[in-house]
Amino acid sequence: MVNLYPLPTLIVNLLLDNNCTVEFDAFGFSVKDYFTHHILLRCDSFRDLYPVTQPSPIPHALLSVSPSTWHQRLRHPGEEVLRSLVSRHFISCNKEKSSHICHACQLGKHVRLPFSSSNSVVTRCFEIVHSDIWTSSIVSSGGFRY
Repeated sequence: MVNLYPLPTLIVNLLLDNNCTVEFDAFGFSVKDYFTHHILLRCDSFRDLYPVTQPSPIPHALLSVSPSTWHQRLRHPGEEVLRSLVSRHFISCNKEKSSHICHACQLGKHVRLPFSSSNSVVTRCFEIVHSDIWTSSIVSSGGFRY
């Protein structure tokens, strides 16, 4: 029986955005350019772990990633979080100053007013149901608007 494990979205996006492939073998893994098949990074495995162990220059394709792209990949952190990740060399981005306003973040910060006062009197359970339902302008991956 073969166990299948999904790749994290961040890795998949990184590979797709930069036209790279990852090849695993019994001794480690290689990150290769999709078109030329040149090895960009080669690391050896240690038992069941595949750590990135070699210091390697960052491929030019990865430097072209903008802060707004990382913002979306990492599920919309604030600028201070991105700066911290860059300063710790966890991610790298180009020097572009982002003036991009994230539509999803703006929607997430919207605040609804509380319900208005009600003088309704009920005599049975569920005679009146109060709910706060809002239809989003963004469609989810399942096709819903909530």
